[in-house]
Amino acid sequence: ALSRRRWEATQYEAFFNLAGPGARTWFRFISDVQLLDGKQKLSNWKFIVIPKADIVDVKLYPFFEEYVKNGGTLVCYDPDFSKFRPDGNSGLDFTRKLFGVTVKKTKFYDRIRPDFRHSLMKGLAKELPLAACDLKLEGKGVKVLAASSAGDAFITEKSYPNGGRAIMIARELSHADGARAEWR
Repeated sequence: ALSRRRWEATQYEAFFNLAGPGARTWFRFISDVQLLDGKQKLSNWKFIVIPKADIVDVKLYPFFEEYVKNGGTLVCYDPDFSKFRPDGNSGLDFTRKLFGVTVKKTKFYDRIRPDFRHSLMKGLAKELPLAACDLKLEGKGVKVLAASSAGDAFITEKSYPNGGRAIMIARELSHADGARAEWR
């Protein structure tokens, strides 16, 4: 990882920089195989982040649903979450069900404005710079946690019983997100 150029950083490295040293926290990677084999349980954590998961096995769907329904917080940085299942079929119906949103194209924007009424947004800068984004989230019954200057939803939250929530972010992480002071 250290020998790569900054612009070649993967989403996983970008997430490491943002959630590890950037936030002064630590985390653990778990895999789909560990969940399916019963070696790991999502319920062991209050907060789960999915940096990239465009192919999701239908066998994992109940794990995510149970997690948020039992009070967990699931954050997804992949607007293509479950775009496909391993059999090649679309999994976007599950994404809409779990997160309450669909991803749509919009005009490019390079910053977002957090809504400070929501606890996850407190302490952030008034505006957060982004690498250019041309995606927005649309859905009914979701809270918009951050939006572009045009009002397009960038971060949304679907609330579940017992305090659970499924949060979708309209762009994958870039190498710059973890390096910018506004995101810390």
